[in-house]
Amino acid sequence: MENRNLDLSRARRVTNRAAKPAGTPAAPKAEPRAGRRTEPPRTAKKRRRPGRGRRIAIISAVSLACLCLAVYGALKLYASRFLNTGEMGTLNTETVRQTAPEFRGEQINILVLGISYTTSDADVTYRDEVAPADMILYMRVDLVNNQIRMLQIPRDTFVGDVGGTEGKINGIFTTTQDTENRVNAVAEYISQNFGLPIDNYVAFDLEGLKAIVDYFGGIDVYVPSDIITYDDRGNVSYALYQGWNTLRDYDLEYFLRARSAAGMTLGDVDRLQNQRYFYSAVFRKLKTASVKDLVKLVPYIGERYINTDLTLEDAVGLAIRFLSIPSENIMMCSTPVYFAQQYYKDTYAVVVTAKAETAELFNQYFLEDPEDLFTADEITTPDYPLTTEEPVTTPVQWMGEIDAVGVGEEGEPVEEKQQAEENVAINGGLDEYNGVSSADASSAA
Repeated sequence: MENRNLDLSRARRVTNRAAKPAGTPAAPKAEPRAGRRTEPPRTAKKRRRPGRGRRIAIISAVSLACLCLAVYGALKLYASRFLNTGEMGTLNTETVRQTAPEFRGEQINILVLGISYTTSDADVTYRDEVAPADMILYMRVDLVNNQIRMLQIPRDTFVGDVGGTEGKINGIFTTTQDTENRVNAVAEYISQNFGLPIDNYVAFDLEGLKAIVDYFGGIDVYVPSDIITYDDRGNVSYALYQGWNTLRDYDLEYFLRARSAAGMTLGDVDRLQNQRYFYSAVFRKLKTASVKDLVKLVPYIGERYINTDLTLEDAVGLAIRFLSIPSENIMMCSTPVYFAQQYYKDTYAVVVTAKAETAELFNQYFLEDPEDLFTADEITTPDYPLTTEEPVTTPVQWMGEIDAVGVGEEGEPVEEKQQAEENVAINGGLDEYNGVSSADASSAA
């Protein structure tokens, strides 16, 4: 019997085919074709379920959106800690004229009030619980033309008894009987007597301006003319030179408050002019500040100094828009006024609104409806005996023009030292009085 070699290294295949009869020789082993590589048997790939990539993309997008919302919420919570929203009250839409519905989205009108809580008396400084609104600024943000137009209303504007014992518009904030809604009292008067719509307000402690300046270590401001204060003996007690000055501390306060110093023959009107140079300097500083500086500035001034009825989203949006508007598109003007012939109650100097000229100014820059012109009869502030034949006002200026004042031929600021030397030659050694402490400064500012 013939012996056969059996290949036991392989498992016997089980098939449905009929078993081969015994003794059938094994089929010869197939040889691979020339040029063809042998590969190990392939394992079956798992098929991806349809839509899996799209689901991953959706999950990623949702995760990113959640992260953005979390960051936004954290920033909102951070900023809301320092934004006092509406603590001075709200505007009564029944008594305060609002922007007409057909013009909403095209413009927003904001009343800005600067409150002088801090009073300096010789070498003593103290804070009042209630104080007058010494800075009154009406601001229209033109969303269509990317412009801002600002109207300064002199704090000495005569309003009669509603302004308290001094009869001035700045006293409305202090003397109103609506102590829970002082801002509304001022907005109501301006809206009704000047015919200007007011949608929101921003009120801030004037110390906040100094806080901003202190934060930046001082601010470069062009002083348009010498501001000199004399003591009772006729000696110079404090002075600021015409030209570029780095203002901080009392120098800044003196510049912003001075209205009866030598060279300021128009009193409060001259002060409004000086304040424009400060606004321009602050605007330049903020536009060049880093995001890090601006974020740090929020708690530095917001918690103590600013109050508004704007929502956080609107406030941030307006701030971003404000900083994006070029200085050439920011206009500043003030209401034309007459000087009163006599002191109110024989004590207080007041100015009287020049109604025809004010209506003309409004028609040029603050019309809401081009077909609805202002008339002098619509300006209803009270009259008072006058002394000037012609109204007095500061010129209409665009901030780009203000920025250009005091620069050299190549656009660079005039050197402060050079300007000071020229003033010394003309006026006689006033530089020795610069840097006098506030304790030695005159209270006439």
